[in-house]
Amino acid sequence: MKKISLKLPTAKGIIPPLRAKLSQRSTPPLFEYTLLLIVIAQVAFLSYMNLFEAPKMIDYDGAKLYKHAIEMWENKSLFIPGWKYITTMELDCSLFLALPIYAVSHNIFTSFGIANIIMALFYIVIILSIFKRTRLQKGYALLSVSLVLMPYVSGML
Repeated sequence: MKKISLKLPTAKGIIPPLRAKLSQRSTPPLFEYTLLLIVIAQVAFLSYMNLFEAPKMIDYDGAKLYKHAIEMWENKSLFIPGWKYITTMELDCSLFLALPIYAVSHNIFTSFGIANIIMALFYIVIILSIFKRTRLQKGYALLSVSLVLMPYVSGML
């Protein structure tokens, strides 16, 4: 009786070409350092814009969000009596993170600026954690972070 082997061949030519290219060391460290520098510059730019330029870029949606946060803190309630809730009720942004900061600083722009920076850093950690579980190089993770953090618009949607 003959034994049947279920081992798949692992010869270099059998690996799919795309996976072989991604698993090889194809990006030089200089490329990764450049991407790291770009990510650091993006975080610095976003931090500056959130902390110092936010009051100059306020629009209707932003004004409503800031007013809602102030009212939530003054009423000590997540649901304001008489408030007209539309769409997402500001649950899709850094509102809940900004409220405790506003309680300490009493500056709505600073509180949302700090909360937005924390959210951006959280996104970076999530993306890097996902890529850490793969065999892909750090360059791909940094490129993904750079694309997610890329400021592509300013003002109203």
